[in-house]
Amino acid sequence: MDLVKLCLSPFCSCMQSPVVRQDMNHVFSTKEKLDDLKDAMQHLMAKKEDVQRKIDDPQHKGKQLDNQHQVKDWLRDVGVKDNKVERLSDEYGKGNCVAGSCSLNCFSRYKISSDAIKLEKEINQLTTKQPEIKFTDIPPPKQVPESSKIMGEKISSNVDIARSYLADETVGIIGIWGMGGVGKTTLLKKINQRLLEDANMGFLKKINQLLSGDANMGFDHVLFIEASQNTQLEELRKEISKKLHLAPDAGQRDIINALKTKNIVLLLDNIWEPVDLVGLGIINPFRDDDDSTKPYKYKVIFTTRSEDVCARMGASKKIKVESLEPDEAWALFKLNVNLAVIESDEKFKEIAWQVMEKCGGLPLALQVVGKAMSNRTTVQE
Repeated sequence: MDLVKLCLSPFCSCMQSPVVRQDMNHVFSTKEKLDDLKDAMQHLMAKKEDVQRKIDDPQHKGKQLDNQHQVKDWLRDVGVKDNKVERLSDEYGKGNCVAGSCSLNCFSRYKISSDAIKLEKEINQLTTKQPEIKFTDIPPPKQVPESSKIMGEKISSNVDIARSYLADETVGIIGIWGMGGVGKTTLLKKINQRLLEDANMGFLKKINQLLSGDANMGFDHVLFIEASQNTQLEELRKEISKKLHLAPDAGQRDIINALKTKNIVLLLDNIWEPVDLVGLGIINPFRDDDDSTKPYKYKVIFTTRSEDVCARMGASKKIKVESLEPDEAWALFKLNVNLAVIESDEKFKEIAWQVMEKCGGLPLALQVVGKAMSNRTTVQE
């Protein structure tokens, strides 16, 4: 008996240490620590929903958020914390005994408890930093410059065609195609501008628009995303997440959940290969198996150089952007050269016309070459 007391005495003394007792508490109260963490996260998510509700309030249409960067960062941080809580809960739920190793189990419980305590403190700090939501009147949208002014009726006509397709319930995907430099991006930006004007339009203006016969698109989210020849699906998904104020590591399911009860239009510029829309988190515009999303509009409009990409994307409507007619090309070219020099010498004017013709009616080429010639003052140059 004395031997037992002798052996247990150091252990009992050790157990009286505050540090040891705290460590033991971490091991045996993991579930309680996680419950406290989830409660804190639930409180923070309620704050997030309150912020999001204020942002989405229809009375703020036509206004801009004053501290949008602060709000965006806060919403992103909330998403990050929520993901961490979910991962920690999953780790605990999977069990921490491996091959019957109780020591590993104790170590795992200790680590989960420690992580939960640390994360709860971070969540509580984030809760106290809930941003104030303030709005001011949004300035008028900037007009699309340069080539659209010259292309005039042509680009306006294509914008009207695209808007009619977007208003058509039977059309889900629209492809804009044509050779490089022909003005596809300019057209898509103009469409984007009109859609943003619709989204920010006041009630009375909407009534006047309807009376004039011009359809208001009524999209909750207008997402303009720039792609490139080598853009990966994950990069596009990150851009969409950023515009929706989701966490940087938000996945397909997060985007779907954020958009499934919204009217959305996705504008993808300059795609070279078909894009997996479902992989992006964009609900199939032709869905017929989800009654919960049927009341909502999901539209996609993209630009590409290839008509084949339009077909492989399942575009039900296509808009081909043609090169400019000679008189339109000449007008655009003259905007970018030294007009006084050209008109002062017939020979110079003849050379300028020949250079313009070699640009093939491509707005981008006409602007670049025209500006390059703008400092030429003699025929020899």
